[in-house]
Amino acid sequence: MKTIITAVNSTTSVGTDAVTTAHAVRTGMARIEESSFWDAARLPVDVSRIDYLAQYDSNLARQEVVGDFCLNGLIEQLSEQERRFDGPLYLLVGLAHPERPGPRYTSKDHALLDVWCHKLAAFAPQVVAEPFCQGQAAVACAAARAREILAQQPEAACLIAGFDSLLDVATLQFFSKDDRLLSEAYGRQHGFAPGEACAFFLLESEQAVAQHKTPALAELVAADHTFEEGHFLSDQPCKAQALTECCRNLMQAADPPAAVSQVLGDLNGEYFRTKEWNYVALRLFGQREDLPLQHPAEFFGTTGAATGAVLTNLAAVGYQNGWHQGDTLIFCCDDAGDRGVMLLRAVAT
Repeated sequence: MKTIITAVNSTTSVGTDAVTTAHAVRTGMARIEESSFWDAARLPVDVSRIDYLAQYDSNLARQEVVGDFCLNGLIEQLSEQERRFDGPLYLLVGLAHPERPGPRYTSKDHALLDVWCHKLAAFAPQVVAEPFCQGQAAVACAAARAREILAQQPEAACLIAGFDSLLDVATLQFFSKDDRLLSEAYGRQHGFAPGEACAFFLLESEQAVAQHKTPALAELVAADHTFEEGHFLSDQPCKAQALTECCRNLMQAADPPAAVSQVLGDLNGEYFRTKEWNYVALRLFGQREDLPLQHPAEFFGTTGAATGAVLTNLAAVGYQNGWHQGDTLIFCCDDAGDRGVMLLRAVAT
């Protein structure tokens, strides 16, 4: 049973929806600026902020606004199409890893997911929320879960969300203590610019899409996740074996076999992330020079648990506009060891 992406929406520092974000990235528009947070060298750290949230001092309040804004945009799309789901709607939300300081948005600690379920109640007989707290790999974990759900309940629908901000003071201090944030200080050119984002993509079974004649944006061919023992927070060397095997298994399991024509990753300027992917690329693709590797964090910063959904939507909009053909491999790696991979392709016409 094929899994189809039928709606997307993203809110990032370079775009208020998925389409404008994709066009901004395609044209190379970046929004990285100095912040009021200083690193140990007493130099301002570069960040990527969503401008229209500047009036909110509390990061939790900022994220409530961006989350609601992004979801409302998706709901508007569904309402215009007069969409209704025959089965339950599963809201699968990717969130930050528990070991990373900063605000939490799970229903246990905060009512935001309950608010989202209430907003979505008009589209399905039942809405069920489930948080995934694997950080940057969380969306891939949620997507894998969605494929399991739709295989068992083809009449259901799964709304995947990625939701995060790295701009809270506690989060910035956590990364700053290891000198990981981008600034003009000596040696910080390999740091990253913290950002914030929210993104949603809707998954439905091929059967439901055909039955309701729903617009199909892209196919989610496969999704999987694994764990790297030699992660950043461990004292072991990273051999990239876990990510290599996860990517290899995903491509081999694709039917028809995967023909990867582009890679989207969460590389953000940090050397250890690039090194890990280089190991994977050499093992799986050899010396291929015709395989584009895109790392959009250079445009809208590092968006944490939202990254997987933002990258998925970039690929889906790209297919919709005919910007690329062939399969898209998406990978995201969390500091705490979780690794997530997804494979997308254009929908056969």
